Amino acid sequence: MQDYIDRVKRQQIGTFETLITENKTDYSEAPEKGIPVVLTPASKDRYASIHMRLKALTSEVEAKIQQMKSGR
Repeated sequence: MQDYIDRVKRQQIGTFETLITENKTDYSEAPEKGIPVVLTPASKDRYASIHMRLKALTSEVEAKIQQMKSGR
């Protein structure tokens, strides 16, 4: 995956630093319970890192939107 990210960066296409990985174990309970992982209480250690990564990605996206609005 890093090779693909590097190729995209070399083409000067914007990327985000936060990576969201696919982990079938982490996301396996969502279909059973009908609740997306992001809405599962973060107090469960199993989901804390997922919540952290999603929050970091959200912050990056918000910052990028603000940059675009200000014309940077």
